[in-house]
Amino acid sequence: RPLRPSFAQRPLPLRAPSLSSTAMPPLGAGKSAALKVTHAEVLAAIESLYADRLDTAHIRRVCESSPQIRVIAEAGAEYSALLPGRAPDFVDACSNEDPFPEALWSQMSAFFRSGSGRDMRLPGARYACAQALVAANLPFLAEFSLGEVCHIVQLAI
Repeated sequence: RPLRPSFAQRPLPLRAPSLSSTAMPPLGAGKSAALKVTHAEVLAAIESLYADRLDTAHIRRVCESSPQIRVIAEAGAEYSALLPGRAPDFVDACSNEDPFPEALWSQMSAFFRSGSGRDMRLPGARYACAQALVAANLPFLAEFSLGEVCHIVQLAI
């Protein structure tokens, strides 16, 4: 039976750490946009445990019923859930535009040619690869958000 988290009655925090710390766009039907904007840490744990059982249609209805969330329809069944009054300054990880400094690419190249870089095993999916790179605390990626590292991975592919 799909899980239907009940968080519509609780006020949302004015600050959503998951939005500001990752610069990743909130995803809709596939990954539950509400999880990106409400009680992020708690709901991320729920998603990781029950992602295959979340009732995403219910979560969308909850988002749409909240005056603290603005829902924007995207292609197909996808949607974005945004905080009103906050600029949607998300990174387009699929863009072919390279806004990154040449020094980043030089440092990355040197790292992956080195012993520790050559021995690093990374997941094949862009997002999972970016997460692994961020978790590795590589100095040349320290100033970049998770969304920007996803974009870097895309450009490197």
